[in-house]
Amino acid sequence: MASLATDVFVAACQLVETPSASVTMQSLNGLFSADICSALAKSGLLADAPHLQDIDVEYEGELRSYPVERHEGNWRYFLQGSGWIQVSSDSLKVSRVDISAYLKAMMSALGFEDRAVPEEIEENRVWYLGQTWLQSRKTDIVYVRRLGDENTISALTGFLEDQHKSDPALILTTGNNLPAYLQLPGQNRIVTLADAINFQSEKLTFKTDYLAQKMGASVNNTGFSDGFRTAYINGTKYEFSDLQAQIIEVMSNAGRALHKSEIMSQVESTQEEVKSAFRSGGKYHPAWGVVIKNDNKGNYWIEL
Repeated sequence: MASLATDVFVAACQLVETPSASVTMQSLNGLFSADICSALAKSGLLADAPHLQDIDVEYEGELRSYPVERHEGNWRYFLQGSGWIQVSSDSLKVSRVDISAYLKAMMSALGFEDRAVPEEIEENRVWYLGQTWLQSRKTDIVYVRRLGDENTISALTGFLEDQHKSDPALILTTGNNLPAYLQLPGQNRIVTLADAINFQSEKLTFKTDYLAQKMGASVNNTGFSDGFRTAYINGTKYEFSDLQAQIIEVMSNAGRALHKSEIMSQVESTQEEVKSAFRSGGKYHPAWGVVIKNDNKGNYWIEL
């Protein structure tokens, strides 16, 4: 399969996490740039889905659904007191992610052979992709979408319990927020695509060195993940927002104490205070004061 642009695959990942993995053309054009929409259309990752037959409209403070039909040569719905109201075809035309093409693109970037075919474990939610080499380690790969659903978790953990309790698999998932109650059997590992994809590459590639290390490391390996979105410190797992991860990366790369102005000038934020990024609802992030240290004079550093 031809290589796929990273930003196009990432856009498809966003659509995959919607309940039906589909989107109207109007919404698609609102989500992404014209270039991404055009590239998605040409990538083979999207397929036509049945047009919407109803449209949701706010009327008298309520969101109501109205049937759409052809009337006087255009698509329209009838609103009491207003008559026939025209709607654009783009608001009714639906595209869905072709899961087979989506999985094939992922598998190709991971180094699977072209003839490899994924096995569906839970309908439209969990797939066993097979085995591929991550650096020098041959690894079983599982992909999951919409991991927050209880049935999805049950199917995933049941499959891992039966097939990979002693022979661990790597689970890749589209969602960025892993359920706090998720417990995988054995030494199976789970990594979000946000952490696994090499965003520095124009073409879709994965950080296979990081993934291989993830499979060979102990669960409580001390340190930060690539991307600094998670960390294991003294057996405790910490999770960070995108802004928090950017701040930590700046401090980690510096290897010394930095003033808050120097830190915040290197991240994508209008905030001026480091502590503001780690404080929400009147409480500091659990890593504050444990991993993220300061001298109360505006200087901050990382301490593991």
